[in-house]
Amino acid sequence: LVSPVNKLPVTASLVVFALVFAGCGQAEVSVDGGAVDKAQREIERKGELATLVPEDVERYRVQAVELYGIGKYSQARERLVRAYAAFQRFGDEGKTQRVDYLRFLARLSNLLKDDASTIQHATDVAIHAAEEKDKSLAYGLLAEAYSNQNQYDKASRYFKASLKIQLQILGPEHPDLVTTYNNIGMACDFQGEHDKAIDYHQKSLAVDLKTRDPEHLEVAPTYNKIARNYADCGESAKAVAYLQRAKAIYLEQLGESHPLTKGAEDSLSKLNN
Repeated sequence: LVSPVNKLPVTASLVVFALVFAGCGQAEVSVDGGAVDKAQREIERKGELATLVPEDVERYRVQAVELYGIGKYSQARERLVRAYAAFQRFGDEGKTQRVDYLRFLARLSNLLKDDASTIQHATDVAIHAAEEKDKSLAYGLLAEAYSNQNQYDKASRYFKASLKIQLQILGPEHPDLVTTYNNIGMACDFQGEHDKAIDYHQKSLAVDLKTRDPEHLEVAPTYNKIARNYADCGESAKAVAYLQRAKAIYLEQLGESHPLTKGAEDSLSKLNN
């Protein structure tokens, strides 16, 4: 049984937290714990720490992995909290293992839309991680959590921190960069920085067109994002051109009756009127 703590993507989705990193300023040192923090305090309050035995480390971890595998994220996290409590009491406190637990907790919290816990544990990952890919994941999860809280300036800084590492590890044409560039673009869009948003979406599109078929369904949303930002800038002709490309893909891949095709057609009608 392979633990998802060792199978998580390096992308920023997710998916992902307090220290200084190059070009991004200083992150907040203090974060409020969420459901995970409360669960840990509850274990202590009930005196359950005293009942834990060394075998609980692996037993609870395996249960967490199995529950994760069938999509029961809340129960998986509850088991993992207990596994981590047992690990802290009986484990050798190896840095790598510690980061594995924290990364899994951060990912589960992200999936459960628990931004406070995501920020708490992803911050710990970023602080303790020895590998750059773990830091990249943590920054991505932090960015997503702050984006969920409409704190787009913070989200943008963390997405860019994740991007810097991805470029170093993966190179400039890796498919994972498509999502990261688009995430930064959307953060810029929400802040009204449409020129910057277009620039990042164009970078996403450039990687997409190098790594996918130009008519791939996943390329269309980036055309849509570029079109929307051009429309917000008052450049209707450019917006129409990109939206037509998106519509052509939807029409080819999904057919004329699909909601995405119809949505693109409706948007084109509004821009042309």
